[in-house]
Amino acid sequence: MRKNHGPALGLLPRAAVILLLSAGLAACGDKEAIGGQASATGQQQVEDTSAAAQSEGRKLAGYVAAFNELSNEYGLPYQAASYLRQDFSKATANSTLVFSVSNLDRPLENLKQARGIEGDGYQDLDAIADRLIADLDTLFAQHRELDVYYSSNAYKDDGVAKGKAADPTIRNAFESALAALDEFDAALEGHLDERRQAELEKLKGQGDKLPYYALLNIQLGQDLVGALVEQNASGEKMAFEATDDVAAQLQQAATDLKNEYLRQKETAGEGRAPAFAYEHLAGAMIDVLAYYRKLKQDGDADQIGGMVDAYNRGVASANEL
Repeated sequence: MRKNHGPALGLLPRAAVILLLSAGLAACGDKEAIGGQASATGQQQVEDTSAAAQSEGRKLAGYVAAFNELSNEYGLPYQAASYLRQDFSKATANSTLVFSVSNLDRPLENLKQARGIEGDGYQDLDAIADRLIADLDTLFAQHRELDVYYSSNAYKDDGVAKGKAADPTIRNAFESALAALDEFDAALEGHLDERRQAELEKLKGQGDKLPYYALLNIQLGQDLVGALVEQNASGEKMAFEATDDVAAQLQQAATDLKNEYLRQKETAGEGRAPAFAYEHLAGAMIDVLAYYRKLKQDGDADQIGGMVDAYNRGVASANEL
């Protein structure tokens, strides 16, 4: 999803999942389904399994949060692009040079915290996180050495000699971190999609359809917007054959969500109306579809930005539930 290192895309699918992880963890901890006949040993095994599942859920949620922070508008792709566009082989005392790791300290700390949570269920993510942490640690170590050097313009005194000596290490760390972030993206997507599908199946059978419709809207909205962003990033002519089918499914899902919300609102007793965030979510997905049809009509890729913004508003609403 993030191959163009664009600012919005990393946030697109990921933020939506935090809410769903919470629901999934609650299900994992539900002991009522076990029955009352378990022995003390059996009950302990259930509790151990539940604790392990919750630990792995916290790890995955931590990785999601760290990824979102690293991928945001002024995160790792932005800082890397700002540095890598500078050609140090041609830099002189008259050049304007910048080396910043702003906005990367908190996500690095969160990434380390998630990595430290016990659990063997996400060994692929752990391995990528180790590489990403090592690259970011290298960048922060270099920044500690060079921050005052650049901010005080000391490089003008030595003709950028110190900066040129450090450039290969910094450049390699940025490039390696970007590659690891893309791998992290793909691995996260696989794990999160698996959890979403399981959660959809579970919610589908429940009496209250609002949670199911909400998750279905998030899933289909992600599929639609993500596919269009990838198409646009490829530079090829937009093709709508595949996305038309997803758009039709999203149209139905958004309609079902809004109608079910209105039905429950009308029949609810005093103080029992469903959360307004459900209607907000439906409205955001309807806006996604409106931008999609404008995109098809006029071919203006800026409409994709509107789709991203509308989708992210839907995510924010979902996270209020």
